[in-house]
Amino acid sequence: MDLTDFQSEYFWAILVGFILAFIIGVGLGANGIENSFGPAINSGAIGYVKAYILASIFTIIGATLVGKHV
Repeated sequence: MDLTDFQSEYFWAILVGFILAFIIGVGLGANGIENSFGPAINSGAIGYVKAYILASIFTIIGATLVGKHV
């Protein structure tokens, strides 16, 4: 079995694994976001979409830069 056969045969498993890892990562990462962005949203300083975008950006940056130290 060469590399192209392996990639075409097991691509679905890699894709399903990526999707599941993404969903679990979002679930774990969004667990503490309400404490950070709740007051800003409720006071009207930022909207839901901006808070979601900011939370996504900073969660990815934090996991990338200091994830191995946590």
